[in-house]
Formats: sequence, C-alpha cells, structure tokens
Amino acid sequence: MSYQHPSYSSTIVSMARGAGIVFIGIFLSRILGYMLRILLKHVLGLETFGLLWSSYNIIEMVTFLCLLGIPNTLSRHIAFYKAQNNPQRVGGFIAMGFMVITPLLIFVTFLLFWHVDYFATTLFAKPDIQPFLKILSFGVLPLALMFIFGSIFRGFKLMSHMVFTQQLSRNVFMLFAFALLLVLGLKELAAWAMLLGLILTLVAAIFQFMWHVEKKYITNIELAGVFRELLHYSWPLVFTTLFWNMSGRIDIFFLTIYENESNVGVYNAILPLAQFVPVIMQSFISILMPIFSGIFAQYDRNALVAMQQAATKWIFAFTAPLFLLLIIFSDSILLILLGKDTVIGAIPLTIAASGYFINAAFGVLNIILNAAGRTKLTLLNTSVYIVLNILLDILLIPRYGLIGAAFAGACSMFALNIFAAIENYRLYNLIPLDRQILYISIVSIISGGVTMILKQLLPTQLQLVTIAVGSLLLILLYFGGLKRVHIFDQNDLAIITALEKKFGVNLAVVRRFIGSQDAL
Repeated sequence: MSYQHPSYSSTIVSMARGAGIVFIGIFLSRILGYMLRILLKHVLGLETFGLLWSSYNIIEMVTFLCLLGIPNTLSRHIAFYKAQNNPQRVGGFIAMGFMVITPLLIFVTFLLFWHVDYFATTLFAKPDIQPFLKILSFGVLPLALMFIFGSIFRGFKLMSHMVFTQQLSRNVFMLFAFALLLVLGLKELAAWAMLLGLILTLVAAIFQFMWHVEKKYITNIELAGVFRELLHYSWPLVFTTLFWNMSGRIDIFFLTIYENESNVGVYNAILPLAQFVPVIMQSFISILMPIFSGIFAQYDRNALVAMQQAATKWIFAFTAPLFLLLIIFSDSILLILLGKDTVIGAIPLTIAASGYFINAAFGVLNIILNAAGRTKLTLLNTSVYIVLNILLDILLIPRYGLIGAAFAGACSMFALNIFAAIENYRLYNLIPLDRQILYISIVSIISGGVTMILKQLLPTQLQLVTIAVGSLLLILLYFGGLKRVHIFDQNDLAIITALEKKFGVNLAVVRRFIGSQDAL
C-alpha cells in the first residue's frame, strides 16, 4: 500500500528549494569569508593574520561548547509544534532557548575575558595573541545568539533568513567594518572590526525575527515541561552536532599551541579553501533527509538502495571537478590570492581537501543513519572522529607542522566515514561505492592527469592564464567523459519516477536536473 500524504509533495518541493537557497548561501558566505581573509592577510601580514584568526577560532570553539547543540533541537521542536498548530508551545521553546543560553554565555564571556592571560602565555606561549582574545571574547554572546536565531528561522522554514543570519551576514558585516577602518587608516583595530561585524549580525537577526515571526509565537507562551524536553530530546544528536562543529578548528587550536604565528596564518588561509569541497553535499542534506525518512517509514529496501546509489553518484560527480581544480592548482591559487609566503600550504591544502572530499563522497551514509534514527551510532562515529583528531594532532603537528595538521584532519574524517560505511553495510547491506562511482573516478583521473600535464607545459609566470585554460580543459574533459560513460541516464529518471509513485511525492526539481544532464 503506497504512502500518501496531502502535504508531503509540497514539503519536498519546499525542501528542494531550501536546498538551493542553502547552497547559494553557503557558497556566497565562503566566498565573502575568504575575501575577508585575503584582505586581512595582505593588510596585517601573515603573522598578525594568524594570531587574529586563531583568536576568532578559539571564540568559535567556546561558542559551540556553550550552545551544547541546542539550536538543532530548538529548530526541530519549533517545526514540530508549529505543525501541530500549538503557538504557545512554539513560543515556550523560543523563550526557553534564550533563557538557558544567555546567562551561560554572559558567564563564559567574562570568564574568558579574565583568563585571557592563561590562554596567551601558558597554553599557547604567544603573548601577542592576548589583545585579540580580550576583544573577541565579547563576541561569544552575539555569535551564539546568531546561531539561536538561525535555528528559529530554520524551524519556521524561513530558509532565506536562516541563510542570511547564519551564513552570510557576519562575513558581510565583518568585511564592511574592516574595509571602513582601513579607509580611516585604523587597520590595527581589525579585532574590533570583527567584533562589530558580529554585533551587527545579531542586530540584523533581531530585526528579522521581530519582522517575520508572527506575534502569536512570542506572546502567551507555555513553559511547562519545555526545559526538560529541550535538553533531553535526541541527546546523541546534540553532542554529534557539537563535535562536528569542531571540524578543522581542532587542528588550528593545536597549531596555535605548537607552531609559530606564520604557519598558523597559512593554515587559517588554506582551511576555508578545502572547505569549499563539501558544499554540494551540504546543500543536498535538506532534501535527502526527508526522502530517506519517508523510505524508512515503510522500509522499502529497494528504494533505499536506489536512492543511496543515485544520491552518492550525484554528489560524487559534481564534487569531483571542484576537488580536482583545487588540488591541481593549489600552489597557483595560493600564490595569486594570498602571496608567495603561503605557497608552503599547497601540500597541506591538497591533504585537507582530500579529507573533505572523502567526507562528501560518503556523506549520504551519514544522512541515512540519522534518517533511520541511529543517532547513537552517529554519536559514536563523531566521538571517534574527535578523539582521533586530537590524538593525531598531538602526535603529528610537533613533527610535521602544517602537513601533520592536515593529515590528522583528513585521517579522522576517513575513519568517521569508514565507520559509517561498515554500519550501513551491516544494518542495511548498503555498499558505498558501485561501478558508476568507479567510472567517475576513472574520468576524474584522466581529466585531472591531462590538466596536470598542461599545467606543467604552460609558463609558470602566467598563473592566471594557467588556471583559466586548465579549468576550462578539465571541465570539458570531465563532463565530456561523464557523457561518454552515460553516468546520468534514464535509470536515474526511473528511480525518481518510482519514488514519486511509491511515496506520493513530487520531485520535479530533481527530475529536471537529471534530465538536463542526460541531455548534455
């Protein structure tokens, strides 16, 4: 008996649109964030840039520890009780979120401010980091509340406002504030510019909240039992989110302890480049989660296998060219964007990007575990990731510096996804890689190899020309190769059609996307 729900079709279409909004938001945010880093590096110099961004990294880590994963739980309960037409309960969760988080944030802010000396002189042995930490310690409150407001918008399915609040606004405001100080000749106040950017982000979030959230959700609230439900629902996911938000930040933390300011600056410059790789996978999450949840509601194994293979193929196919461009032209990109003193980060960038590529390639398996309610397994996997990352950082960074940090992060991600692959195979007999993934890999190797040969033949002084010509060649060879081996074909359309009939959903957006690729 097929599953039918009158609102399910519109929900999937909404999710598909939301995935597009999230993709655009993440991509633009990372572009703007990297523009900020380029500006800071060239204006402040590599060492000062490293200290400043490491200070901000510490503030982010402290903020995520304070949040305890509450934003994800908050967005779930807001969506749940809104669907039940219970505005008092929705308002209760909004109010309780702020009531729990705000006092903790204020306490931690002043605790961090008064113990900056310990971080600067004892833990990091870098006294020069102290003024940056003192200023940015007051960014914990606005940064955390930014995530709270973002989770509220996500709960109300206000995806554009969520994306602006949680992805775009802080980079926009930070970039604006620092550019303004630069024009005024006050570049030494860069930390104040970052703090001002966070405060403006919070102000913008408050205005969006007051303007777009109906008044019925913030008046006549119901608090009975909310605190217990907020903290105890899905606790494994709380810690999973907390741990995963430490991705990359742990490596920077230990680099700040073991390495000099210049190397810390280089790693702060290469990490966001590597984090462009999983953007496609991250934007798919919002649409794949409800699809897999619907599949598990009836546990149709054929649909599960078909969708897992198709989604893995789609993400792998469109992530591979970005990954190839990044590793082939890593040295040229760093030279053009950040200068000759950062080119030593080319090999670490390649290693870090490889880790994120593995995470993108296996990302569907982690989505499946969450959709199936196997949250304790995701907690176990993420805990292994964090512990292994810390151990490898301690062992490798003192010996191998930047390469050690990148290798520690990549190996930890590999372990995380190997665990997910084994669990999916044992539980649902899912095989993470199939013949089509092999074909895509072969096409990637051939197109990447030819592009690498071209790069060696072109003059080294023409970096921009090399990147432009090489990128065009790689894209033509890559997508031409995919067409040749028929990666996107009628089978993909058949899977989508079967899912539509089986679950009564409308996946026209996905179907048009695949059909356009098949028509290439």
